[in-house]
Amino acid sequence: MTAARQERRRSEDGSLICENTHLRIRVIREGRSLGLVIETRGLDMCWGTLAFASSGEDIHAAGADGADQAGCFFTFNPLEIGGATRGVTLQGRLGNSVLALTATLDEISTWCRLQLTLSGIPPACRRLTQQWRLLPGETPPEICWPAAATHGEALAYSPAAFVQDGPVFAALVVDLGEDDPACCGLEVTTSDPICFEYGLWDDGEANLPDTPLQLTFHLGLDARALPERGFQQVVRLLGSREELALPGRSQAQPAAGALPELPAPDGAEEWHPFIWEGTLSALVAAVRQYLAKAAAGDCQTLEDGLCWLDRLCLQQRTSGTPGATTLGAFGPETDWHTAAPWMPILLMQAARLTGSPEYGARAQAALNALPPDVQSVVLGHLHPAFGDLYVQADFAELVSLSGPEVTGAQFTPGGLELTVMPEATRLRLVLDSSDDAYTLTINGKHLDAFDTASLRAGIDLDLTA
Repeated sequence: MTAARQERRRSEDGSLICENTHLRIRVIREGRSLGLVIETRGLDMCWGTLAFASSGEDIHAAGADGADQAGCFFTFNPLEIGGATRGVTLQGRLGNSVLALTATLDEISTWCRLQLTLSGIPPACRRLTQQWRLLPGETPPEICWPAAATHGEALAYSPAAFVQDGPVFAALVVDLGEDDPACCGLEVTTSDPICFEYGLWDDGEANLPDTPLQLTFHLGLDARALPERGFQQVVRLLGSREELALPGRSQAQPAAGALPELPAPDGAEEWHPFIWEGTLSALVAAVRQYLAKAAAGDCQTLEDGLCWLDRLCLQQRTSGTPGATTLGAFGPETDWHTAAPWMPILLMQAARLTGSPEYGARAQAALNALPPDVQSVVLGHLHPAFGDLYVQADFAELVSLSGPEVTGAQFTPGGLELTVMPEATRLRLVLDSSDDAYTLTINGKHLDAFDTASLRAGIDLDLTA
């Protein structure tokens, strides 16, 4: 048994629970309650440059009469996963309700998963929230997003809040479940200190449900982030959600038609995300220009193109009811009328340039969120370059955009075995590979080897031959 060392039990520092490469968790005492500190390393690689802190007294329940009640944590237990301490659970009470907060570090990332559980909401409760204080946070950050609190449907579209100042980046990302009440809300304030607040806001018509409640979210901390690029960590986290891959291929057929005309991205070189930037249509035009240059061999423009593409992706819904027509939408049609039809095309270009499956999944979701007639026109523009089925063989990834349903795919050295619906007659396939030639097997029938240049340009397969 390992004895607790003195430096791990100093009252001013609290108890060190666990750490990974980027974050560490400490349990501290604040006032009458225990609390959590989640901190990260600075540019000097020393701990404590940036930290989130929250105690039981930062959890508040407000009644209809405006009376406020704070929580209290009075015990904690380390959380073991796979034989290693990866987190901690704090336990306490909020009035007569049982309160628990579990923090779990990701294995190597800058994210920590939090789950707040309350068994029995106090009677006549109209608001239940938890604050996370960012330390140090004395001065307003350079970037604060969103500018106003988000609730309900708006939160489902963009379930995140973050701040950044130089290399210092902090974020809270909500993990909304299907059964979460519509009164969920999230806001960030830039007063002293900077605070993130997440929880339930009643709509004023009824009390919050008197049932066991769980609020799940992620805190991100990075004191060594790329300036103005920290938000891309949020986009990557949102893009990893399984809901993003639910839409699948489009049921529309490719059709001729023009896409909305985009303005010239004048002044794009001087834009700064969330600080000074163009309209949605101008941002799309800039991404289109950057990715076109990258595809032509100017690789230095790829980072700028992906930065602004991710800026647009931040608006894309990645959670919600499975199968809902809004899954994958970027926002209200009135705002995105010109920009939205371009998004599947730009996302597929990014998927080709990076090999990232996230961009392919986002493209499918964005395509399916469009009206059927617009889907057909967009597919007409996608079809020549990406076919019904786009395959990135080096990464064993495929994106089914339209056409027959692919029910099986098996990658072999230098080859691909596909199973498609028996009634399918034709399939346009586009395949990228570093091999000189690639063999195809469709529904058990071996086809001749194709040179990669032909596959990259796209081939039309007759499945009845």
